[in-house]
Amino acid sequence: MLFFGDSHTSNDKNESWAPHVAALFSQEHRNFAKGGHTSHETLAAVRKAIPLSDRFAFLYTGNNDHYVEPEVIASSLNTEQSFQIQGHTRLRVGGIIRIRKHIVEIAEMKKGFVTLRQPLPFRPVGGTRIEIARAENIAKIVRLLKSQNVEHIFVLGAHYRNFSATERETGDFMEHGFLEQRKRMRGLRTAQAEAARAMGVPYIDLVRLFSDEITAGRQTQGDTSLHTKPGNGHLSPAGKQAMIGDRVADWLRAEDYLASPPISAPAFKPEPSHRPAKRRRALTSLFKLRS
Repeated sequence: MLFFGDSHTSNDKNESWAPHVAALFSQEHRNFAKGGHTSHETLAAVRKAIPLSDRFAFLYTGNNDHYVEPEVIASSLNTEQSFQIQGHTRLRVGGIIRIRKHIVEIAEMKKGFVTLRQPLPFRPVGGTRIEIARAENIAKIVRLLKSQNVEHIFVLGAHYRNFSATERETGDFMEHGFLEQRKRMRGLRTAQAEAARAMGVPYIDLVRLFSDEITAGRQTQGDTSLHTKPGNGHLSPAGKQAMIGDRVADWLRAEDYLASPPISAPAFKPEPSHRPAKRRRALTSLFKLRS
């Protein structure tokens, strides 16, 4: 099993959901996630990991992209294809950015100048904002993993923020008391889902799955042990296992990708599934055919 992402997936010393999921199914795993990574840096991590011979890949990235918003610096050297920017250290060659709704790929970065694969229809002026194109980068990562013949690729959506004891997810993403974060996370989840749909791979909706756990009474709303501190989207080790690891494992069982080994297996004690196994959905079958 391969794992790519940022701080929500990194820290593999029994604190990440990655080894937890791998142990539940007695699988070997490699974790390339790193705290602070943008989808550009995740793309670079995937390239660095090649060649790949793994069967499963889990991709949970894009959470940090909105923190990277460089601007074009006014310069007489700026052209439609090459221009100087500030705050560019989190961008990467091969990454995809958005400039005034135009989606373009970075071909080269040198001495503060970014050169694009194709020119823009205009010359960016000083102050022009640059955004990381989340959905396009995630789709490019999936395409790269497919080129390495990874059999099953899963895109994860941003996890549930279990902050409030009285307010529960009911449709749109809820991050109680943090309106700006709620706004940003809704866009992130949309981008993650759109990328999975565009590439024909499964999307694991961690908000819906964990909300279902609360509705069923298997988890408690506002459980203070699940986050590092109130209002912080980072999960504690217990939170990573309960809110991401266990939910991903349940989803894999329910969709019949993997079954837990017998309880007699010596290396671990698997969590019993509370949902019956069922046939894979049409999207899964389509994905197998395309693979």
